Formats: sequence, structure tokens, C-alpha cells
Amino acid sequence: MSIQNVNNVTPTAIQQRHLIQSPDANFFSDFKTAYAHYQSALPNNPSADAKQSPSATSLSDVMGLSYTEMAAVRGTSANDQTAYAAILNRAYSQGGMKDPVAFLQSLTPQEQGVVQRAHCLADPINPTTMSKEGAYNLLLPDGY
Repeated sequence: MSIQNVNNVTPTAIQQRHLIQSPDANFFSDFKTAYAHYQSALPNNPSADAKQSPSATSLSDVMGLSYTEMAAVRGTSANDQTAYAAILNRAYSQGGMKDPVAFLQSLTPQEQGVVQRAHCLADPINPTTMSKEGAYNLLLPDGY
């Protein structure tokens, strides 16, 4: 194939969904805001409005389209998706992204299992042998 055959057009919407992005400056605060809206809309939340306000957010809105699609392909359970979102919210709220290896080490074996399943890893995660970048990547939803 020659360079002349390379298509230089803007990616389609489907192609854009699968492009890997770097989190922008607002990613973590936007995630925490969306997660708070999601939490407040849960039916077992005493402060949730019975009608669910228009600002109510679904887990898909919190995690993003790429994550949601990959979770469906991988067969990630709804419980694991919810638990993974909670782990990410803790990491983003408690400074876990400054030292992602230490944050992963602080997780219980069950929580580490959730991260493992969320990323469809064959082996259990071992933060002691992980690079900072590898740990950081495990604390980002698919698509980032």
C-alpha cells in the first residue's frame, strides 16, 4: 500500500468511539460529578427523588461509551461495573492517581479482583510488580 491510499478523512462516529484518548484536565472532576449524580439517583438512596430528576445519570454516562461497550463484549457483570466505578471514584477523590501503585495496593483482594475483571486480565493484578503507568491505566475506564 502506498501513502496515497491512506484515507485522511475525519473518523466516523463509530471509529471515534474506539479511539484512545488522554484524560483532559477536567476528566477526574467530571467523573466525580457524574458519579455523584449517579449515586444520588439510585433508588436505595434516601435522598433520591422518586421521579429521578433530569440530571440523573446512568452508569453508562459515568463510565463512557467505550467502557460500556467493552463491558458488554467482555460480559462484565453489573455488580462488577458498579464496584469498578466506585473504586475509580475513590481513586479520583482520595488522590489515588498521584500514586496509583499504592492505591491499588490499598485495595482488598476482592476489589483488586473487580479491577482485574473490569479489564479482562487473565492473571490477578500484582501492584508490587507494576509500573506507575500500568497502575494508572488500570484506574481509567476503557477508551482512555
